Amino acid sequence: MYFASLAEKSLQGLILDRAEMRAVLAAPDERLPELLDAAFRVRYRYFGKRVQIHVLQNAKSG
Repeated sequence: MYFASLAEKSLQGLILDRAEMRAVLAAPDERLPELLDAAFRVRYRYFGKRVQIHVLQNAKSG
């Protein structure tokens, strides 16, 4: 589980190197569930299940 190890590294306060970041961006679609799971672990550590919604409205339409 490559993404799980990257998430753990991040949770330890370590910075991902460029190659690791590029690997995340270049990940094939079939690895998306694994990537989302790792991202959720990081998000949950810092924000829990709390969600904030912000709405941007177009000030000038048309």
